[in-house]
Amino acid sequence: MASGPEEDGVVRGDGPPRPGEGGLAPCAECSIHETLDALPLGFFRTSLDGKWLSANSTLARLLGYGSASELVLSAADVGRDVYARPGERERLRAGLDRDGIVRGHEVELRQKDGATRWCSVSARLVRRSGEEAYYEGLVEDFSEVRRARAELVDARAALEQRVRERTAELERTNRALAAEVREREEAERELRDSEERYRALAQNSLDVIMRFDREGRHLYVNASVEASTGIPPAAYLGRTHREMGFPEELVAIWEPAIDSVFHSGKMNRVEFRLPSGVWIDWLLMPEYAADGSVQSVVTSARDITEMKRAEDVLRSARDELEARVADRTEELRRASELLRESEKMRALGVLAGGIAHDFNNLLQALLGATALLRRRRRDEEAHERLVGQIETDIGRGVALSRQLLLFARREKARTADVDLNDVLRSCGHLLGRLVRENVALRFELSPAALPARVDAGQIEQVLVNLTLNACDAITGGGSVTIRSGSAEPGLVWFEVADTGAGIDPESLSRIFEPFFTTKGRGKGTGLGLSVVHGIVEAHQGRVEVESSPGGGAAFRVVLPRAATADDAAGGEALPGATGDPLPGSGKLLVVEDDLATLGALVGMLESFGYDVVGATSGEEALRSPGDVRFDLLLTDYMMPGMNGAELATRLRERWPGLPVIVASGYVDDEAALLRIERDGMALLPKPFDSVTLGAAVARALGGSRRAR
Repeated sequence: MASGPEEDGVVRGDGPPRPGEGGLAPCAECSIHETLDALPLGFFRTSLDGKWLSANSTLARLLGYGSASELVLSAADVGRDVYARPGERERLRAGLDRDGIVRGHEVELRQKDGATRWCSVSARLVRRSGEEAYYEGLVEDFSEVRRARAELVDARAALEQRVRERTAELERTNRALAAEVREREEAERELRDSEERYRALAQNSLDVIMRFDREGRHLYVNASVEASTGIPPAAYLGRTHREMGFPEELVAIWEPAIDSVFHSGKMNRVEFRLPSGVWIDWLLMPEYAADGSVQSVVTSARDITEMKRAEDVLRSARDELEARVADRTEELRRASELLRESEKMRALGVLAGGIAHDFNNLLQALLGATALLRRRRRDEEAHERLVGQIETDIGRGVALSRQLLLFARREKARTADVDLNDVLRSCGHLLGRLVRENVALRFELSPAALPARVDAGQIEQVLVNLTLNACDAITGGGSVTIRSGSAEPGLVWFEVADTGAGIDPESLSRIFEPFFTTKGRGKGTGLGLSVVHGIVEAHQGRVEVESSPGGGAAFRVVLPRAATADDAAGGEALPGATGDPLPGSGKLLVVEDDLATLGALVGMLESFGYDVVGATSGEEALRSPGDVRFDLLLTDYMMPGMNGAELATRLRERWPGLPVIVASGYVDDEAALLRIERDGMALLPKPFDSVTLGAAVARALGGSRRAR
């Protein structure tokens, strides 16, 4: 999908409108782009068939991209790559085609790291000359709103649960009250049967007992009233509350309550507060005449102040408990967010390792194919240039694959004492194909041995990264020089110097930061130098940089010197020797689950003169006839079913002493690496060229024949 230049953070792809093509004037359009980029909302414009036309930096940040251009270039199909739910863009588009505009459409969008985020999309269908042209709109992060909505639903559910519990409690209370009413109604019947017994009970009650007629006059008052009000019972008889001079606000409560019992014939209950602060629970009950009518109302007033205070204490305790629950819930939410972030970072590492493994298989198939093309060429210059270009691209792919593995911390360091000069020389063939034709590659290595204990493969990666950076810094013709030497006692070094544009002081202080790059947009990942820095630090070394604008740059890697030169000379040679592989003979068993890689390996080995049998799994290899003895097993490590090391163990039970080469893009199990080394198997890291493969097979067969 084509895209246009980035202007103030708003990137335009191919599509209408452009300045001078029926759109706004250039200055006006720039102003609009600046305005769009300043919006706190994401802005987008897509074609009718789902391709990005433009986006602002706010939308890029919302979806986890470093820039708007990275976002626009990331997806060939917006509906498939950006919308998390299948068919979501089609539903949005249907609304736009029908109504011309959609507001507040909630949709789940996929971010760069694969996570999803809920957003609110408002968009419109733009027409040009009466024809449908494209869609454009605004995107707002809706995650917090949805989260708040979910929390509100949870809070509502909790509240409803509390309401249900409170309702059940009230129902129990009502049942208790109903039972109490029934008891009081029974007492009324007993009172009607025995007035004297009633009076005795009333007089001795701690509650204030009164009887009223229809006009609200007191017919009876027990002795407890004097203790509560200071007014003797006799003063109440024949008089209403208003005539007694009680406050009007209390009379306005009492009189309607009494009237309601006379009119309904049912019990009534009222709670009120006296001016003194005392709370009263007032129970009003009808007293029936012989004809069933209500002839009077008997009331019982009880002091419930302590109960009210207890309710207030309980309510405060409940509020405090709810606040604590809310605080704890927030703590758990934050902890959950941290856990999710941790899991995402772990998933990134696993993803990088998986990509590198598949990528290495692809590179291996390409390397095998180029080797066959080169061996079967007919001296055609065009054919040779094509093969060279393929090998150059593969070399750059190797560098990227190793960057991924190292950045994901999936490669294990395997150190050995080597001569640093040998490591640098062994890279000459690869570097020669990585460097452009207008850049001269020179080696100025120390004549003396430079013993160092290093992982040769990782030091090779450092050299490749620095050389590629040096070539990228040279815009026209120039040169890259690789030097080596020894510094103060105990140190050795190698240096990559270029005649390029140099580095400004501000960028120089940040060059080792991950994802920081001084290259043009789309020309660098920002991982190369951070990987270099990590590898060198892991070897207890350091990287020194000298550069100035226009004066080129020199990167010097300083490493600890090994104990003796003799130790270094005895180190294991680095794969990748130059020259054509020597012809060989013998019967080889090659096991590789990737068909393309298997075909390439079989073809290369047969071209060396070996008799080769291929198998796509360990199980298939074990079905080989027992009377056919193989001289060597070359097997991939990671395969469905049994792995390469397990297969080698099984075959050695059949053919003791069988030489084994284990090839793999990466092995992330340290125990497996130790087992391969302990059992005398050779480890051949993918990808490798035909020269490296031929040398590895020759070494394995040579050692086996000497042992016999």
